[in-house]
Amino acid sequence: MEKEIAEDNAIRQKWNATVDHALVSGVEKKDILETKKKHINERIKLSYDIHGYKPELFSSIVRTAITMLNILIDKVVSAVKTVVEKVIPIPAEKTDTVKSDARSATEKTMKHTVEEVELVKSVSKKAESKLESVKKAPVKPTIQAIPPRPKLTGLAAEHEHLSQIREHLKDQNEIIFAVEHKRALVEIERDDCSSMWQASKKRSLTEQIGVLNKRAERLKGELADIVKEYGFDTVENFYAEYNASSYAYRDFQSKVKEWDSKYGENANKETIQDRLEHYQNQIRDERKTEPENTQEITAPTRRKGRGR
Repeated sequence: MEKEIAEDNAIRQKWNATVDHALVSGVEKKDILETKKKHINERIKLSYDIHGYKPELFSSIVRTAITMLNILIDKVVSAVKTVVEKVIPIPAEKTDTVKSDARSATEKTMKHTVEEVELVKSVSKKAESKLESVKKAPVKPTIQAIPPRPKLTGLAAEHEHLSQIREHLKDQNEIIFAVEHKRALVEIERDDCSSMWQASKKRSLTEQIGVLNKRAERLKGELADIVKEYGFDTVENFYAEYNASSYAYRDFQSKVKEWDSKYGENANKETIQDRLEHYQNQIRDERKTEPENTQEITAPTRRKGRGR
């Protein structure tokens, strides 16, 4: 049983390494569990119902599941690349249109605001005589307390460190893809060696494929070693912590953005800039119309009578 146990342990380690490779490649955990259920658990149950207790069939079942998981990895990676290639940036013309519309809306708002202020001033002057006879208790001005700026704490503070670990995993994963791509090319070249005089070349290519297979398996196994160096038991545990920190960090960023828009140094910078542009345009328009009006008023009239 020693040989069978060693084979089972080796194939289990290969499955676990492929699972780590899938997680780093972006495959969802539920899809990995579905693959395991369909191609391992159900196949083992079916094999037992048909052949009885045959532990020697376990390795072949897991190898098939590993192949199916690798196919799933390729599909996910290809889908991500397709989505990235289809991303189209927003044209600059639309952005300029949005900005101009926002600026014109702000100018209209400023115009209405000035009219409202003038109306309030006129009403206040009429009511001053009535308010003089009324005695009112002094009211202390209410000062709005500015809440403290959100601080980076908890899981949000761990996001940067966890992102560095994730980049390490992604770099390792890129090496795995490169090795597997090279292996696929060698396999194609080996399959083309169909003639008798290419037998030695075919053996050499087969040995090269075996070396690449071992290297890919070793690199996949090192994914678990990477996260263990940082205190995580498995790659799955690391990604659970990373995803939680990502949500916390996004929540922190939204709170900081909201605080800066309300209480930051540049809270009203855009509004003030729009006001200045509005007033500058208004002065520029008045200067353009002044020469025409002056010319109309001071235009010399020709007198009737005898000339010199």
